[in-house]
Parts: sequence; C-alpha cells; structure tokens
Amino acid sequence: MKKTLDRYIVATPETVKSLIKLGVFPSDLEPYISPRVIRLFNIQTNPSFESHTTKEQTYLVGTVLELDANDPITEIQEQSQYSCVSKIEAKHIRCIYVFSEKAKKLLVTLLGNDCNIPLITEPSRFSQHKTCQITEVAQSTNGAVKREKVDQNEADDAKVFGSYAGMLKRLKPEVSAVKDEEELSTLPDYNNLDLLFRLSSTEEHKSFLKFAFGKAIKTILLTSYSLTSECFELLDLYSLIIQARRRGVTIYIYFSDKKGIEEELLAFLTLYGVKLNQMFTHSKILVIDEMIATIGSFNWLSGVAKAYPRACDGTIVLQYNKACEELKGDLWNHIKRYRYFQFGNEDQIERFNSDDYNSSAIEYPLNASSNLIYLPTLEQQRSYLIDSLDAARESIVICSPFISTQAEFMNDFDHETLSRLSGKEVHVIFVCDANSKNIHDFIEFINGIGSLYIHVILTANFHLKTIIVDEKEISEGSFNWLSAVRDEGSDYHNHEAVVVVTGEKALPLIEHFHSSPVGQAIAAYFEELSSEDEQLEDAVNDGEEESSSTCYSYSF
Repeated sequence: MKKTLDRYIVATPETVKSLIKLGVFPSDLEPYISPRVIRLFNIQTNPSFESHTTKEQTYLVGTVLELDANDPITEIQEQSQYSCVSKIEAKHIRCIYVFSEKAKKLLVTLLGNDCNIPLITEPSRFSQHKTCQITEVAQSTNGAVKREKVDQNEADDAKVFGSYAGMLKRLKPEVSAVKDEEELSTLPDYNNLDLLFRLSSTEEHKSFLKFAFGKAIKTILLTSYSLTSECFELLDLYSLIIQARRRGVTIYIYFSDKKGIEEELLAFLTLYGVKLNQMFTHSKILVIDEMIATIGSFNWLSGVAKAYPRACDGTIVLQYNKACEELKGDLWNHIKRYRYFQFGNEDQIERFNSDDYNSSAIEYPLNASSNLIYLPTLEQQRSYLIDSLDAARESIVICSPFISTQAEFMNDFDHETLSRLSGKEVHVIFVCDANSKNIHDFIEFINGIGSLYIHVILTANFHLKTIIVDEKEISEGSFNWLSAVRDEGSDYHNHEAVVVVTGEKALPLIEHFHSSPVGQAIAAYFEELSSEDEQLEDAVNDGEEESSSTCYSYSF
C-alpha cells in the first residue's frame, strides 16, 4: 500500500545542491543538524519554517513522496508536525521555491545544467522576516528624534516579530543627533594616531568600533565567527547600526555557516537592511569605506559576554593610507573565493586559482623601511609560520590559545624544527590558554625535546593569535597556530585573515603587545625564570648538585 506525502525541506544553497546530486544533506552542517536525517515539514501546519539566514540564502524544496515497503527511501518516521527520511531522490523533488530574484540567480549559478527542477519565485512565502520602514518625524521638545514603525498592518508586525517591540524599546532608537556628537567627542582622537596602530583590550576595541562606525560614509564590512545579541548590546552595536543606516551607509556582515543566529537579532538586521550572509569564515575583519581596514583576533559581533572575563585580543588597524583601498579590494576578493567554495562554483574557483596573484602573500609598502603583508590563504599562513621559525635569530613568540591533537600542530612544530632552533639558542615562547583541552599533551610534547630554550607560558582570558619575531616583526589575525586544520579540503577549514607588519612601523605595535596582560605575563615569567637561575647558580656554587629541567610552564 502506497502512502503519499506532500512535504517541504527548508534548505540553504549548498544543501539544495547536495539534495539534488546526492539525495542527502551535506556532511558539513551546523552542530544541531544531523546529516543523516532529512526533515520534511508540512508548512501549512508547522511553524518551523523559521530560517536563521536571509531570504537570499533560504530555499523551500517541495517534494511529493509515494512510499511503499520497497521504496528506496528508508527509515521514514512520522512525527506530529514533520516527517524524517534518511535519503531523497531527485525524482521526488517537484519544485524549489525561491524568495528573491537574487536567490534564484544564485541557485542557477550553483546548479548550472544539473537541475531541471522548476524554480518558483514567491517572495510572500518568506513572511516571517517582514521589512518595515523607519521614518523620522518631528523632534520632541528635548531635541531627540522620535521614530515610528510604518507598515500596512501593525498587528501583522506584532505576529511576525513577537517580542520584537520589546527589543526595540530596549534599544532606545530615539537617538539624539547631539548625543551622537557628544559620544564621539569623548572617544580617543584616532585621527591624530599613526596610520598604523594596535588594539588589545575590549575597551579599546569598543571605543574604536564607535569611532569607525561614526566615520563611515558609504560602506562597512564586518566578518565574525558568530553573532550574539549579548555582544550587540554590550558593544552598543544596535545603536551604531541604526545611526549608520540612518546616514545611508551600506553594511555587509559575514559569519560562520556553522553558527546559528538568534531570531530577534536576525529580525533587527533584516529590519534595518543589513546585508547578512553566512560563509566558511573564521576571520575577524572590519573595513570602513576605503579609509580604515582592521584585521585581528577580536570577534566584532560576538567577542564579549557577561559570563566570561574580558579577553585580551590583538587587532592591527590601518587608516588613511593608500594601502587601505588596495587591502579592502584584496579582502573582498578572498571573501568571494570562499563563497565560490561554499556554493561549489567550480568555474569561478578554477578561474580564481589560475591567477597567481590570488595565491600569493600581498605586500603593501608603508614607508621606505616598513611593509604591511596580507596572508590570504592557508598555504601562505603556513608558509609564514615556517619561514618565521627559520628566520628567528633570538626569539619568537607564538600566541595560540587553543591546542588541537599532535597530528595537527606537529605538521609545523615537529621535534626536528624545534630542536634546530634550540641548537641556535633561539628562545621559542609559546603562550597558551591554561584551560585548553590538550594543554597537557602539548607540554609533554615540548618536554620530550629537552630544551631550556623552549617555553610554554600558561595564562587565561586571552584570544590572541600573535607572532613576534626577534622583536622586529609582528603578525595578527584569526589563524590559530596550534589548532587550525592544515587541510584546505577539510570540513573544518575556514576563511582566515592574517597581516604582518615589518620594519620600524612594527616597533610601536610590539611595545603595545608587551604592555598588554599577555605581554606582562611573558615578562613576569622571565623574571621568575631569572630568579630561579640565580638561586640555582648559588646552589651550584655552594656545592649542591645541579638539577636538570626541560621545559618551564608558568600560570597567571
């Protein structure tokens, strides 16, 4: 006896491609989605058609399933509001609903000639994220600009956004123009700072974020591993976005495809016309017009939370320099590259890879003696690490809070390499999080080398991915030197961004690093080490036996 099911699958572009070609979900999915189970919803009775991304990246796959005991689709399980299957065939897909022309064009580009399934454009089906207009009305007596939400049916808005009205009230969108100017006037005068400087603390990042948003005229580009409403609140991002959009600034936000987004936050970003997209990214980038470009370890959209202590980060800021415009173009270029990967656009990937410029480290002269270098790819990031280890003559500091298994970090930090550095009396200083999952294995690995020139400093509340070579060169970025995967084909590989500063322009940045809590921890470690050496020398001079040691680790 056959059973007919008229069901729908809510899917992203890459999921649609995998369903059509393989009949299953992609293996690289958000942690809360099982790739072994496909959920088919009855849209008319089920409220689960709640996308956690934008309408340009959401698709509704319509299916008609006729099932019997011999049907190749197995493990079907009926629930109260949805059905589950382990696999689906292309013949069961009757149509795909898209919610914008942009979404349709993206899917056609992605699928090419592989798809003969009808694509039906129905914007009205994407009703849970209605866009409302925000208009300004007469000023109140205290000079504040009042705002009101204009829509054909405010009752419908209440149904769509639920507690959204409460969120707007918390955001206090009645922002005074005078207040904006007063707030900006209390910020540090970044205009008088050098064209290159460094941020470390949360307060430094928050202060600069306000300054940068206030300076934006045309565009803002932000990438962050994830987005959280708590961070938006603590960094005042709600207000900053409202003010920037009021001035007509276009805002682009990219965050990891492995992370979800809270419905209220998505509703806010949709309401204010922010161009929000998910991609394979772990980068932390902020670009303002062609004036300001920053790269570092600070997650601009999720980097702070009340439950955790403020972490030490590192961000390099380049402003008001010709290199800003060039760097912005190169950053966008590699964001597009990972979008090609995400959507399986093989023609564009091949075209991109055929240009040698796209796989090279890119150097921007700052003055006669200093350069800024952008490392755009995994190959370039690994090459820089290996070259830095080889080039170090006195010391190399490597900050990496997270540590993976030896199979990963030993690709670049094997015993032979570290022993060779020890033989040259080069101090290799690893700064790691004391609570890192594999920290004990890493210390055991380092102790196995048996060198007094290799140090493991354990500290807490830091998120840096900094390298300093011979106190003359510094790099900052998102690449975790002791935990990032070394295989570009891995499901865990992401878009990363790293910059290096060489020459005299690097010296103030290195000084700023040493003034940070992590820099102070390193100084305290060597002070303690020097004191221990003096005590040991006194003991030897008194005739006591000298004790041996292989690796020092010190906690703060």
